[in-house]
Amino acid sequence: MLALKDENENLKRNFQIICENLPESSFKILGYDFFKKMAEKEIIKVYCINVDNELASVISVINYKNYNLINKLILRHLILKPQILISNIFKLFKSSLKSSKANIQSNYLHLLHLVIFKEKFKNYSIEEKDKIFDNFYKKILHKHEADTFFLCFNKSNLKALNYYERNNFKIFHKIGNILYYKKKYDI
Repeated sequence: MLALKDENENLKRNFQIICENLPESSFKILGYDFFKKMAEKEIIKVYCINVDNELASVISVINYKNYNLINKLILRHLILKPQILISNIFKLFKSSLKSSKANIQSNYLHLLHLVIFKEKFKNYSIEEKDKIFDNFYKKILHKHEADTFFLCFNKSNLKALNYYERNNFKIFHKIGNILYYKKKYDI
């Protein structure tokens, strides 16, 4: 049985999963307290997909309004915790490149993190798994009154590149090594 859950009760576990599986995430540097605060204030929204009542995927998103707000909150967090800024200056600078002037519209939802545990989907073909995720993406988009997912990642992340291209996400912006992809859904 497949289920999508809003996930505010297991934030620590989900944060650890994101950090272990997506080491490029800025949240790894900013820390759990920042991640928790953003989730509790619903700046970001965390979802989990369960297969047979077992965690199979962690997804976090941020809406258009909060996408523009989060950079200010990150800057404020870094001013209040200068040790994070000093010890991670190069990583944070590299991550700040993701905050480009891409044409982000109000009907877009930023797919911030996507972690999929492949072993939980071993009984599904790739096509079936992709269809399952498309259905969950539509549900998430509907909850946020959006119709387009967008995301960005480093072009060296071939796993992400293959996944998003296979699933008909299209490139719409590029800055340095950072690629922006999007996909519009019929909601």
